[in-house]
Parts: sequence; C-alpha cells; structure tokens
Amino acid sequence: MTNLRSLLAAAIAAATLLAAPATAQSAAPTVTLSTQGGGHGLNALRRSAGLAPLAEDPRLTRAAAGHAAWMARNGTMSHSGANGSSFADRASAAGYCYRMLAENVAYGTQDPGTVLSWWMSSTGHRRNILNPGVSHYGLAAHADRWVLLVAAPC
Repeated sequence: MTNLRSLLAAAIAAATLLAAPATAQSAAPTVTLSTQGGGHGLNALRRSAGLAPLAEDPRLTRAAAGHAAWMARNGTMSHSGANGSSFADRASAAGYCYRMLAENVAYGTQDPGTVLSWWMSSTGHRRNILNPGVSHYGLAAHADRWVLLVAAPC
C-alpha cells in the first residue's frame, strides 16, 4: 500500500510539474491536457499499475473539450450534455468508432494532478483509468470542468 501511495504521489507530482500555468482571461479557454501534464500523469498512473499507456486520440479530445465547455457554460457537472447527449453520442459525433468507452467528469480545480488524485480516490473513476481494455484517451478542461474519455476502437 505504501508503494502504491508513493507511486501515486510521484505521478501526481509529475502531472503538476508538467502542467503549464494558466493565463488569466475573461472567458476561460478550453484546454486539452495531453500536452499540459494531464496525459503524462494519466499514463504514469497506468504504468505504475503495470498497464500500457494510452494514446491520445484527437477525436476523443475534441468530444471531451466540447463537453467540458458545455458544462462550464451551464454551471453543471454531468455525463448528460447538450440536448441530453451521452458521452457515447459525443464520441460518435466526433467520428470515433468504439467497442468500449467510459467517461470521467469532475469540477472544482484547474490542476491536472488534483483531478487525477480525485478520480483515483473513486472506485468507478479509478476503474476507468486503469481499465486494461482501453487504448485511447481524450482529456480536456474548461475553467474548472474536466472530462476524460477512455476507449478501445472498433
């Protein structure tokens, strides 16, 4: 258990160190996090569990970014989106054909290390991150709203 905590702390620290500082703007931009530390932290967590890293998929990232922006505009956190869309609807609309798909959402922080820590502390969210059957991800935040999609393609 101590080793797992140490590995988790190291992964969170790596994600935090790799995160670029946010720029203050009147309207919060949607940020895709594969290059902002979130993807690195996500894959560090998977590697520490003996799993293969995930490849970022731009279609999943686009679907995640759209939903994060929608949640921020509407002041909500939900797996249901615009017009009642599901995460499966959004991934399909972005052109991603999947045989397995899961979504994590969160709000309340702009730090990728913090959101990854929250998700790893939740059984269902942790299961999604550490699912050995997925190979792709899309991760985005808008203000303090986060969306992670993990998937296996058709």
